[in-house]
Amino acid sequence: MRWWESAWSSNAWDGTMAWPMLLSMLWPIVVIGTTVFLVMLVIRGARTPTGRRDPARLTPFEILRERFALGEIDQAEYEEKRRVISHG
Repeated sequence: MRWWESAWSSNAWDGTMAWPMLLSMLWPIVVIGTTVFLVMLVIRGARTPTGRRDPARLTPFEILRERFALGEIDQAEYEEKRRVISHG
């Protein structure tokens, strides 16, 4: 090796050029991976331990039945709202 040639100034054919290119591509992958990991932790933390909805919350059908039982709505309105909820 001549004195003016070093590992950083050699040509790409001897394999030294791949490391700077690999490292420059590795940082975005690490940043994106870390971001996705943190987002998944936040989303998972919002769920219950089983990953399902909170059993203490009432479903729309339960709320509708409760309102009908309390007399807040009549039977016609109950049937209409039940049909709307069940068909989307």
